[in-house]
Amino acid sequence: MLPPAIKGADPKADPYGKLAGKPDTAKAKAALAKCGKPNGFKTTIAVRNNKPIEIATAESLQQSLKAVGIDAQIDQFDGAQTSGIIGSPKVVKEKGYGIIIMGWGADFPSGQGFLQPLVDGRFILQSGNNNFSELNDKAVNGLFDQALKETDPAKAGELYKQINTKVSEAAVYLPFTHEKNIIWRSSRLTNVYTADAYNGRYDYASLGVVK
Repeated sequence: MLPPAIKGADPKADPYGKLAGKPDTAKAKAALAKCGKPNGFKTTIAVRNNKPIEIATAESLQQSLKAVGIDAQIDQFDGAQTSGIIGSPKVVKEKGYGIIIMGWGADFPSGQGFLQPLVDGRFILQSGNNNFSELNDKAVNGLFDQALKETDPAKAGELYKQINTKVSEAAVYLPFTHEKNIIWRSSRLTNVYTADAYNGRYDYASLGVVK
């Protein structure tokens, strides 16, 4: 759930043995039997209609789920109405969404910035919600409280690592893309520097150009 450069990330963590990239249909079917759905079930994948990459992801996920008996229909909703559709727990329930595909960019590069709006139960909103899984785990919430009081970044990172582990083990989110961008600039550009507040991107307000 955390990008490699963020304190608390563990690129080697592999709770489901997926780093090799191979599906384990036998384990998936065993999990279905354990939850009382040995023959699978029906659900709906919600995806923004203005994001072709996300739509392609939904279609790929649909095929993967079909292999273990899960019939997932795809609902392409109006991407301009995100906060009032998938951002509304009430609407999510009314539409029967079982899986939501969405992107996320943290406001600042820390475990708090990347995780808290997504998994802290106290951040569940009735409109504009980002905790799509509606996870409200006392242990996770408590770890955020500890991390926010910690003044040592390394120690705070260890707490975010615990949160990351708990969320991954609960399987309430599936990170499928870690986006990296190459930013090219002209040699005429001056006063160029990156800022952590902008996730390592340029501070555009400070840029200049040589004539």
